[in-house]
Amino acid sequence: MFWKYLLFETKLLLQNRKNWLLGIALILFFPLYYSQYSQIDIKDMQKLKNEEAQHFHTVFYAFPEELRETAEGEAVYTNLTEQSSLINMQRFYLWKKEDYDKYIEDGIKLNELRLELHELGNKGIHPNYVIPKDVIQKEMAILRYNKVHKLPLVPDPFVASNYLPVALNMISGLLFCLFVLIIGSSMLLNDQQHRSVVGGFPISFMPKVSAKVAIHLVQVLLFLGLGVLIGGYYVAQKTEWGNFIAPVLIYQDMDFVAVSTIRYITYMFIAFALIALFLLLVFVLINVVTKNLYATILTMIVILLLPDLISVAGMKFNWLYPLKFIDISSVLSGEAALEFGNEKMDFKHSYSWLVGLNLIAAAILYGRNKLLYIRKGGSSILIASCLLILAGCHPMQKSDLVKVDPYEENFEVIGSEKDVLIGKVNPAIFNTADRSNENAEQVENEVFTQDGVKVTLQSGRYSISGSPVGNIFIYDKNGDLIIREIVGYAGGVGSLTVDIEDTYTVFADGGYDHVSFVPMPTQLSTDLNAGVWEVGLDIEAGEYTFGSEYGLGYLELHEEGKDPVLYEVIGGNEMGSKSRVELTEGQKIRITGISLVNFKPA
Repeated sequence: MFWKYLLFETKLLLQNRKNWLLGIALILFFPLYYSQYSQIDIKDMQKLKNEEAQHFHTVFYAFPEELRETAEGEAVYTNLTEQSSLINMQRFYLWKKEDYDKYIEDGIKLNELRLELHELGNKGIHPNYVIPKDVIQKEMAILRYNKVHKLPLVPDPFVASNYLPVALNMISGLLFCLFVLIIGSSMLLNDQQHRSVVGGFPISFMPKVSAKVAIHLVQVLLFLGLGVLIGGYYVAQKTEWGNFIAPVLIYQDMDFVAVSTIRYITYMFIAFALIALFLLLVFVLINVVTKNLYATILTMIVILLLPDLISVAGMKFNWLYPLKFIDISSVLSGEAALEFGNEKMDFKHSYSWLVGLNLIAAAILYGRNKLLYIRKGGSSILIASCLLILAGCHPMQKSDLVKVDPYEENFEVIGSEKDVLIGKVNPAIFNTADRSNENAEQVENEVFTQDGVKVTLQSGRYSISGSPVGNIFIYDKNGDLIIREIVGYAGGVGSLTVDIEDTYTVFADGGYDHVSFVPMPTQLSTDLNAGVWEVGLDIEAGEYTFGSEYGLGYLELHEEGKDPVLYEVIGGNEMGSKSRVELTEGQKIRITGISLVNFKPA
């Protein structure tokens, strides 16, 4: 039943125009943003090195002479002199456009000297010309990576391989969160719009949540993947694909590490998947509490912005920093660690926390559902216990207390529960249509609106089916309901077999795209699907045991002038129900809620 429900939810999701529009917008972002990105003025390495060399003129000119006379000052000045020499050599290698290996070696030495200068306290150097440690670490990581992988020293920043990480960084954070929240806003909305259909699925809360979250997560990742592929192809047509082994920096263990572009994109996709999963789980959790879509989205936005809002207010709560992992690009770039002054906001901790947050959200959902179930069950047990005590204290109570309940003996439902489940029985259920199907014709109907469609058929016996799933209502000539059944390949029963008079009206609700009415020949069988069957015409009279391989439903036994009998049918070869019944000619069997019931002669 889980897979049928999953298929049903998938069908509803595919018909959700809002999500398709959002998905198309996300896909179009990747090629459209390139038009702005390609206009950015990115300085080449030659210009950057020339500017660095010019800065040293100012540094040397402003260096205090009295400091130079000290041993510490002399060490700083010597360090600066070596840096200046290495920079000039790098300029020379770039001008010649060769000896890039020597450029990298000198670049590594240059940054080692810069780190030494930090250890010396950068004394005598104006703060504007002090190169931050994170900038030094980044440059060293890139140089070492290029040295190992023998990559071109001057990459084209506008090729697809260099553009895609930038585009993914742009959608990271609140923008991606809003996209996921709006995509996921239809998860529980479907339950309200299709309450009668969804209520017919014998499936518990957690499997329903799992199905909803899974298909919405797949949809989010599908849109994101298509956006990357289409955006990459568009940029490649403008320039070229580039080299996906090119380095991208990530922050890890208080340092920067260079990884390949393809690896970085993979990391981003995994992070986006974990973030989307967390957001969808929390959305369900908050929505079942608030019961309001807009309140849920607003609450989640406030929660996600809480670390930034508190930081702006000048307060500090370290226990909120895991929420900042939602903006994965700022974590991988090291910006989050710098902003919050927390070195644990790095690559390794981010993925550990994202997995942990998902487990916590799932556990809270499961725990809440379990608690509600226990409370409900506890109340029922308390009431039942009180009734048993009262029954035992009754003065007319006989000594013969042990009595076998009909349900325990044969899965027969009795009393008020039976009356509620069967409801009012329309006498038309005993009518038998023209089984020759002489005038019966196959009818196919498209359902174009949520209002559904009314169908009038010629007399005969029909098998009714539809897609994806909806309600079938059959009314007599007076407009009174005879049968209602949830039918469809994505949920409910697979098909409904009934006798139809030409005075009846059949109504298929808006859950369907298409419904079919196919004339069915009459033949004896011991395998009966959902519908109404007559003993003697559709199954021989006699004693039987019946059950089903899967599903959950009911079997009603109707006989004119007598109260109907109701049996619960629980699917399963080993643990399923097995009921014994004696069928007599002329009785009507109605099977509801379950696709197939198997009868075996007793």
